[in-house]
Amino acid sequence: MDLFKRHKRNIIIGFSLVVIIIIISNILYQKGFRIVYDSKLGIDWVATGTIAQYIAAIASLLIPIVVLFLQHTLEKNRIAVGDSNRELLEEVNKYFDKIKILTELVNENGEIIIDGGAFETIEEDSLLYKEKTLKYINVAMIAETKNVAEYLGLNIEKTFEILKDLVAEKSISVAGRMTIDNVENIVWKKK
Repeated sequence: MDLFKRHKRNIIIGFSLVVIIIIISNILYQKGFRIVYDSKLGIDWVATGTIAQYIAAIASLLIPIVVLFLQHTLEKNRIAVGDSNRELLEEVNKYFDKIKILTELVNENGEIIIDGGAFETIEEDSLLYKEKTLKYINVAMIAETKNVAEYLGLNIEKTFEILKDLVAEKSISVAGRMTIDNVENIVWKKK
């Protein structure tokens, strides 16, 4: 039953196509079209040409519809892949952050050192943030400014400046008016 629920739409489309083909075949049969293999019958090229014109007219109507459907499906899949890639990147980064913390706790003798000393603050390194931003957009394929800002842990304005620099360096592309007042409507894409 679960299989039917997952593929319900495809089953309905397939069944609908079969019904449409049966209806068209029945209409053609009622109008006198027959597939006959008999050497005594003459070939009517006008009728053959008419059938070919009907098929061409139907195909010219169906091809744009099929292309739009495929394009929509591929775009939806692209967004889903980008979302799953983003989640995977976050998991991998968490893993590497944990490894980095653990390796910092080991001294040159291989002993684990637990020190409750002073905490260090990490300086905002522009090159590091550009690299992280580029990696995020390449994995996500399509990203909004707020998603990138959340990933980097920066505010929208600082993130916008980093993204603007990456566009100027031609590392990423942008869709939308690239101004700070339009930051909610900008979409950043990988090249």
